[in-house]
Amino acid sequence: MRGIKKAPRLTALMACATISLLAPSVADAAVSKYAPDQNARDFQGSAGGWTSSSDPDPLCILPGAICPAISGGREADGGAGGGGYMATNIDTTLLNTVLATNTGVLSSPGFTYRGAKGKQPQQLNLRLKRKSELADLLAIPGNSAELSVSLVPAGGGAVVEAIEPRPIGAQAAWSPVGAKLAPGELEVGKRYRIEIASRFTTIASLLPSGSVGYDDVVLSARRKGSRGGGANPGKQIANGIGKTIKIKGNKARVRVACPRSAKPGKCRLKVSGLQKRKGPKVTNTKRVNLAAGQRKVVRLKVVRKRRAIARRGRMFVKVRYRMPGARGKVVKPVRVRAKR
Repeated sequence: MRGIKKAPRLTALMACATISLLAPSVADAAVSKYAPDQNARDFQGSAGGWTSSSDPDPLCILPGAICPAISGGREADGGAGGGGYMATNIDTTLLNTVLATNTGVLSSPGFTYRGAKGKQPQQLNLRLKRKSELADLLAIPGNSAELSVSLVPAGGGAVVEAIEPRPIGAQAAWSPVGAKLAPGELEVGKRYRIEIASRFTTIASLLPSGSVGYDDVVLSARRKGSRGGGANPGKQIANGIGKTIKIKGNKARVRVACPRSAKPGKCRLKVSGLQKRKGPKVTNTKRVNLAAGQRKVVRLKVVRKRRAIARRGRMFVKVRYRMPGARGKVVKPVRVRAKR
């Protein structure tokens, strides 16, 4: 008998467990990493398509003779994760001048930027790790070393300077370097490459060798998830519609909203009133553009069957929406408050 009495409780517990499994949860964030190839980010198995070049100043006619000689490429071990990394090397040089500048450039393979899983991201970050063996070079007064990181569009266009020039320093251990970019700074669908520039300026005649290492180079585009069954834009738009529509004369007012998940974009809405869920339409259609997180009371014109609507006490609000990465239609029942 005790077993029979406990059965309903066990059944209830199982039902609760099932419901909890089926209940909506916070949706995973959409994250895309660039360059897409893992080796092009951590250099564990290869250089991942990265190349090395030098960009001497115009006065540097003979690199290695009147300005620093620079080389670069992948080092097989010693990286931040124990594997390979990319390096820019400055060679031991006997210079014939007292002022010289040369820049080593590491370039990633080109990639098509698709935002966060095809949508405009809410966060766009660039991060990498670097170490250097420049103590002897920088110990000479007047010598300097700077790094900068840029995103270069294919086919020309404005270069995005992700990390502005900053001192490299003598840093024997791996340390992080990063920057936040404006989410809309890169164009979705366009091809880019990452360029890491190491610029060396020297004034000594005898130049000691040195190197700078770079590893774990990642451009991350992130779009946050949302509560309530994931990033469901239709449900978010429906939740933003007011529960009541106020009618006075032939004017109707109802609240609509653009969800915060539309950042950094906006919502384009078409709002109208219906007598029933599938029609007919009893108001005109109003176009509304709202920024992410913005609310607005929309004024509609009642064109037919006002008395029938007031007598019934209920109607439906239809909203056609367009927002970053989503478009659709929602119809929501609302209460009617009519005034003469």
